[in-house]
Amino acid sequence: MTAEAVKLSFERLMRIKQGPSEAFPSGLKIDAVDPTTVRFTLPEPFAPFLHTLANDGASIVNPAVLKANADDDARGWLAEHTAGSGPYMLQRWQKGQQLVLVPNPHYSGIKPVFKRVTVKIIGESSARRLQLTKGDLDIADALPVDQFAALKKEDRVAVYDYPALRVTYLYLNNGKAPMNQVDLRRAVSWATDYKGMVNGSSAATASRCAARSRTACGAMTPAPCSTPSIWTKPKPRWKKWRISPKPCRSSTPIMTLTGAYRPLHPGEPAGARYPGEARKAG
Repeated sequence: MTAEAVKLSFERLMRIKQGPSEAFPSGLKIDAVDPTTVRFTLPEPFAPFLHTLANDGASIVNPAVLKANADDDARGWLAEHTAGSGPYMLQRWQKGQQLVLVPNPHYSGIKPVFKRVTVKIIGESSARRLQLTKGDLDIADALPVDQFAALKKEDRVAVYDYPALRVTYLYLNNGKAPMNQVDLRRAVSWATDYKGMVNGSSAATASRCAARSRTACGAMTPAPCSTPSIWTKPKPRWKKWRISPKPCRSSTPIMTLTGAYRPLHPGEPAGARYPGEARKAG
């Protein structure tokens, strides 16, 4: 891996503007100072930048692959192949079932200890928990809090609680109507029962985030969040932010908002909970 490979990979990431690129500040400039030195120039101060470099979007791609598949920045090729520079490489992939990794003979760092790593794709969290307790799995990731509670009762499994970087966001598309109205976005924020989500969906294992970054990344210190909510504020204040394109006396909704959340994901409970909260808020 060379500095030029790092430069090309980050320029590709910022050019595509999809997926993990959102974690990096726009306007990021990358220079290959010499074969082993890369310089990142940020348009403005960004405290969590070093932690952001551990994001999966910071993976370095083989420049030869980028050159051979330049038409789409190698997106099509990389959707079914790998061309990384890490300690392991992909030996076998069964889509939707498992990935088998073996040591990369070209890796220049410390040689990996494990001769083979099998990553099984198991959608149901209860099935992952069961295989873990039976000894069929060594590690299980992305388990919801209810499964953790069950695991803590198992003598054969060690459960560790520590701050994580996982954050659940509600993304609002402010590039098109009706979410291009700042008052409507404010109303959506006010309609969110933050305390209910923390105590309900996450069983009080989470905390409300006062900034874009989590406390665990070291870029911020815990602080109370000032965003109001109708669940903690008098309802008359909420009425101030109701949005109506025109006066309407009918009980028929004046607009419909469509959203989506990822099933079988730790953030699913919060995503499934929000429509009910918005409905209660009126």
